[in-house]
Amino acid sequence: MTPVRFTQVTDPRCIGNILSFLDPLNRRTIVQTMEDTDKTLGKLWVVGNIYAKLNISDPHLEDPRLYQLILKAATTFKRIVFDRVSILNLTEQTFELAELENLIKICPNIERLSIKDCKCLTNEMVILLSRSYPRLKSLDLAGCSWISTQVITLIATYCRELEELTLANCSETSDTSVELIARNCGQLKKIDLFFCSKITNRSLLALAQCGMLEELTLSFCDELDENGILEFVSTSKSIQNIDITNCNKIQGKCHHEIRAIRPNIQVIA
Repeated sequence: MTPVRFTQVTDPRCIGNILSFLDPLNRRTIVQTMEDTDKTLGKLWVVGNIYAKLNISDPHLEDPRLYQLILKAATTFKRIVFDRVSILNLTEQTFELAELENLIKICPNIERLSIKDCKCLTNEMVILLSRSYPRLKSLDLAGCSWISTQVITLIATYCRELEELTLANCSETSDTSVELIARNCGQLKKIDLFFCSKITNRSLLALAQCGMLEELTLSFCDELDENGILEFVSTSKSIQNIDITNCNKIQGKCHHEIRAIRPNIQVIA
């Protein structure tokens, strides 16, 4: 069955008393109470050709029940597709693999994805998301410290159009995974490696070859040293901002040496 972009669904099996879905004009939820069980007939408006952003975690934009509503609706009405949604924020959400699979089906064209601090997230889920969204431009995995270096390597294999990648507190990140990211993701402009304490100067040498890399965060990367930082700055042709705060092997004078090599670089040290 071919998905539709705009339809009104009326079905006695639908979820309680849903009189409308989202208001695209003022970006607020107007889902009426789901506790009203007296009305068994609901109307669900599907306007997937209108939305460009689905921010599930922001209470100012979305009803707290919206995430569950979307997933239940996707199960009940097989033809729902939000094909214009390109931004999906699942920060701190809880979901199971089957629910994530449903969400991918109804939002097939995601380009910017945040799964920051999702405690339920597994390696299998990250692999599924990477395979399903090869056109990702931005991926935020901050706080997902249990994600393995093998999975991070697979992200670089599937998502080669990445421009922004946040791996802050992904403590399993290794030189091998960063090297593959640098090799495969030729459009990378920004990478956050905050507290990726296993990476060494090898990662810097690889990132120096990223011809479009403008912003690099290396805070609390204790295996990096001044020689690696200075060689990176000397080699990189595009870097504009670099954060080297709280790196134990990098002394305060290093930022003066960086500016002597590249006066226009913004250094946070």
